Amino acid sequence: MEHLIDKHLLDWVEQQGLKQVSVAYSGGIDSTVLLYALSQITGLSITALHIDHQLNHQARQWVAHCQAFCQQHHIEIRVARAVGINGQSNLEAQARNARYEALYQMVGEHQVLATAHHSQDQTETILHHLLRGSGLRGLCGMNASHCYQSMTILRPLLSISPLQIEEYARFHHLSYLTDPSNDNTDYDRNYIRHRILPAVYKRWPSADRQVSNCARHLSETEEFLQSQTTIHVESDQIHIEQLALSTQPLFHQQIQSWLAQKNLLIPSETWLTELKRAVINAQADRVPTLKIDRFVIRRYDNKLYITAPVYADFSHLSIPFEQYQNHPIRMRQVKGYGIASKYLKKTVIQFRRGGETFKKNNTSPRKSLKNCFQSWRIPPWLRSQIPLIYIDESLVSIGQYATSDAFSCQPNEEGFYFEKS
Repeated sequence: MEHLIDKHLLDWVEQQGLKQVSVAYSGGIDSTVLLYALSQITGLSITALHIDHQLNHQARQWVAHCQAFCQQHHIEIRVARAVGINGQSNLEAQARNARYEALYQMVGEHQVLATAHHSQDQTETILHHLLRGSGLRGLCGMNASHCYQSMTILRPLLSISPLQIEEYARFHHLSYLTDPSNDNTDYDRNYIRHRILPAVYKRWPSADRQVSNCARHLSETEEFLQSQTTIHVESDQIHIEQLALSTQPLFHQQIQSWLAQKNLLIPSETWLTELKRAVINAQADRVPTLKIDRFVIRRYDNKLYITAPVYADFSHLSIPFEQYQNHPIRMRQVKGYGIASKYLKKTVIQFRRGGETFKKNNTSPRKSLKNCFQSWRIPPWLRSQIPLIYIDESLVSIGQYATSDAFSCQPNEEGFYFEKS
């Protein structure tokens, strides 16, 4: 007898036009049911991805269980360890970020990942966002489809209840893991699940469906507002002049829309207020920062940037041309611009150490590298990441920005410059 979940997923696969999909597989009941049900669909190639968070002493047994389950059902499985979890503040967010980063590294660009979030997960998410004071976008809950970097994440079970998942697991005699940390009500989501929702369901048995309907209505409203307030975005930066600073609701909507385009967490009203106070309204000569998710918002030259929290220090490197491919450096070829090819083998690549100077030609003054960067409006945090090209201990080229005339290619020749990869 075909179960509701089997029919639902078969229709979903056909609608999505999927031929292959990776499944985030923790070994718990939800992901076990999703993985098994998808494995029964003819013509669909699936891979189970298990992430070891290294947070539980049973982690090795969990890996072994997942591998045994996949072997039993002839499913390919890959295992990776999450990194960047320090066990300190906001462990839930740390684990989530580390998990998605590990999954992204395993799935790769422009590929599809399916997760087993169900209807109660959606209710928990919306209630959690409500209690955090999230705005409209946060109250829309989880989308059935969204992107993490260039990976597409699909949630096919959002309309399926935990009871239906339990029934499916019993019917097919599926073995699964139970994570004891899911009962720890020190975590916000667990507290909502075990302390708040039981009382809600007792009073309103169809709460998941009603909350989902509410989220859909809010999503439609949010989509309309976004169409009215979306602003031009240059990669990971935005001009402050584009923001409606005098109108708080519109300002909040603009920032949330910008961050959503970059697949970042929905900010709280407190965070938005702090962004305006500490970053946007900071003194003009400051370069203020504010953390969000795994990134940092910085201000420079009247723009806001989404950046990494820290950047690697390359100041100790001195790389001969023959060895540049062994480092995170790319060489770009452009006609009529950059270093002439006949000089490449003489070049040595370094990064900023302090005190460097550059002279474009015999008639131009020698300028400090700092002044060059300032005149080119290069944000301070990126300056240490720009390759500096030396010949005979003289600085002759600065990334893609300038090359000494004495070593430049002719307008009809191929030129070269270097950038950090």
